[in-house]
Amino acid sequence: MAAQIHILIIYSPQDTAARDALSAALRQAGADVWYDEPSRSRGQTLDAFRREARRRAVVFALLTQEALTSAWVQRQMALIHEFYQREPQRLLLALHRDQITASDVNARPLLKDYRQIEAPEARPSGEVIERTLGMLALTSALATPQPADTLDDALTQGRALLARQEFDEARRDFQRAIQLEARSFIAWFSLGYVYARLNRWEEALEAYERALALSPDHAGAWNNKGEALYALRRYQLALAAYERALALDTQNAVAWNNRGVARYTLKEPRLALADYERASALDADYAVPWNNRGVLFNDAGRQREALVAFDRALSLDPRYAAAWNNRGNALSDLRRYRQALVDYDRALALDRDYANAFYNKGNALYGLQRYRPAIVSYDHVLALEPGNAAAWTNKGAAQFELRKYDDALVAYNRALALDPNSLAAWQGKALTLRALRRSAEAEEAERRARELGAHV
Repeated sequence: MAAQIHILIIYSPQDTAARDALSAALRQAGADVWYDEPSRSRGQTLDAFRREARRRAVVFALLTQEALTSAWVQRQMALIHEFYQREPQRLLLALHRDQITASDVNARPLLKDYRQIEAPEARPSGEVIERTLGMLALTSALATPQPADTLDDALTQGRALLARQEFDEARRDFQRAIQLEARSFIAWFSLGYVYARLNRWEEALEAYERALALSPDHAGAWNNKGEALYALRRYQLALAAYERALALDTQNAVAWNNRGVARYTLKEPRLALADYERASALDADYAVPWNNRGVLFNDAGRQREALVAFDRALSLDPRYAAAWNNRGNALSDLRRYRQALVDYDRALALDRDYANAFYNKGNALYGLQRYRPAIVSYDHVLALEPGNAAAWTNKGAAQFELRKYDDALVAYNRALALDPNSLAAWQGKALTLRALRRSAEAEEAERRARELGAHV
């Protein structure tokens, strides 16, 4: 099922009629639309604009001659250009009433980023709106998009589908774009991005490398290559890719954050923290480095500092499921299990397939000695991740507490089939076999646990 598409509109005050007509049509088609309000102060509006621009993959610019000469519109377009330079999978569309000439484009290079849509009337006509909705795959006529005939059409269609999180359909359009123009950097970059969203990391890496062969100095592509390498657990190579990205773009907050993640994984927490702080200094509205700072503090046993960091992340992005989950972990580590459960439920309300939040919720319920609902949570994990050995182990522990020893033994055996070196599973299995009065098998399990314990 397609996700809701999130759209931002840039306009001048003289174009409110066109803004209202376009936004009404987009909302009626199911889109989430945002634009700034002239009543707010410029400082407030620019801060809000930056926050919204970060999370909205589609931008409409209503370009009249008034807009083209508006310093405020140009400032907004410059911010969008900053995001687009690093994330060229975004879709930028320009609806213009007045003819945009070559001299306009030469005088305002930011216009080159936008796909042009002609709208000769002050209020976009029904035909223009229908064509616009079609570009975004928001009409029933384009429920099954047809193969594009031009590179621009393939890229536009692919980016629109990407914004709707229809990743496999977007992949086909970007592959079509490459068939039409094999030397399109945007097509290879966007294909890498969609493979990453599909967790097909080897293919993502290959696509980013093809993109970099065409544009070796694109910092965003180096950053995304680093993300693919990190997902493939090639941490030193990921670190090198992030450093290349930062050499090309020292203001890239995302790359600073990602380098911090790689450094933390490589057991360099002090350097990681410095990178997270640099990312936050560059972009005060960026929630991710605050979440990562919280993880670092929590792992170091500094739970109260971790909670401050998670609270800051959530103040910036209340829909940040990972931050709610991680905040729950900090509360659990403080044995504040009831409060932790509230946070895990917030994370799961945002992402019903968040296996780690179900796992952590199970652990908090176990800590409250609520073993039956804990088992329900572990079962949710195992429905999503049947190979999660830790969930099998903890499910076994909850069943043991309920004296369901046969069920506990099944769970421990499943855990050990997945991870034969799990100390907790061997210990739990030994206790269960003792409860079942199977002494010889219990002694063997205890022996395996002692062997593993000696190497911990």
